[in-house]
Amino acid sequence: MTESSSDMDFSGALQRLGESDPNAAVAKAKEQLDNLDTVTLNIAVTGETGAGKSPFINAFRGLGDDDDCSAPTGLTETTMQITMYTHPTKSNVRLWDLPGAGMPNFKANKFLKEVKFETYDLFVNFL
Repeated sequence: MTESSSDMDFSGALQRLGESDPNAAVAKAKEQLDNLDTVTLNIAVTGETGAGKSPFINAFRGLGDDDDCSAPTGLTETTMQITMYTHPTKSNVRLWDLPGAGMPNFKANKFLKEVKFETYDLFVNFL
């Protein structure tokens, strides 16, 4: 009798979780998923001025550009200071709307220092 590929996948999942009992494995997997809600994820949205960073943040949050609490949008240089927005259902996910690269207040040679790049976990870059 041979194992089906789904049986092998399940066995592998149990092994990766360090469990032999399926009920214990499910409980452990659920605990690990629940722990994700306690981890803060800081996502920096970077790129050129007018590239669509703020509309992206609004779409990611499920908001229209004219909705309450949406990131202000415009054709050029709308985001003048670093602004943090939280996800509407995952408050541990923070989106940071950064001013466009090359703006007068954020010259290229000072940009990395001014926006404190070391504080972010993930970057989404618009060209």
